Amino acid sequence: MKRCSKWLVAMAWVTLAFSAYGGGLESLRARIGDAERYARERRKNEAGDLVDILPRYSHEPEFRALQRELSKSWRLALAHLDELAPDEMSKTLVLCSCWYMDEDEFGTFLLEVARLTDEGKVSPRVFRWCQWPFESPLQGYLQRHAKDTAVREVEQWNRKIYNEGAEPVDKEESANSPETEGTTGTIPPCMTAFSETGGKKPYMPIVWTCLAFSCGIGIWLLCRKPCPRSGLIKRR
Repeated sequence: MKRCSKWLVAMAWVTLAFSAYGGGLESLRARIGDAERYARERRKNEAGDLVDILPRYSHEPEFRALQRELSKSWRLALAHLDELAPDEMSKTLVLCSCWYMDEDEFGTFLLEVARLTDEGKVSPRVFRWCQWPFESPLQGYLQRHAKDTAVREVEQWNRKIYNEGAEPVDKEESANSPETEGTTGTIPPCMTAFSETGGKKPYMPIVWTCLAFSCGIGIWLLCRKPCPRSGLIKRR
């Protein structure tokens, strides 16, 4: 009888463990699906387009829910990445939504993504974007933790993955950039990707044009000559 009770207890624990595991995976799938539908309904079907607009989307409920889910379940997401995110756009959505995880775990996360990239499961350009979480609490992570073992290992992965990707740059030009402060005279591929895609503000030229036009109209109105007063003279 005692043996039977122990067996039933063990089976109950196994059942609970598997149900929790499956529940976490289903929850991730639902959150990813909601965020992906939101993006695709707005014609963001390409990974580069999504990265450009992701900071604005990050405040939407669908994306906030995905960020919260990934902050605690990112390991489960990486273990089932091909199942949860079969194409590059959806992988970008998942991996770049991990920019809101705990800072202490981000180095480990980058190492796992580097391993997946080396195995061909993540494209090199998506791995670049993962390393530069702009407009999130993790912005500037690689600079702040440059001496950490995990970050140094990420740099080694970069050299392996982008073995011909370093591009020489003007030292004076790069010295004033907050993203290149304290680095050498070359920009790694992930840095190039950040400057070309991440952090762009496509709406800024329109804003500046409108401001300039408004200022011009205001100056023109101030400088106009006063109208003739003939129309103000009372008729006798």
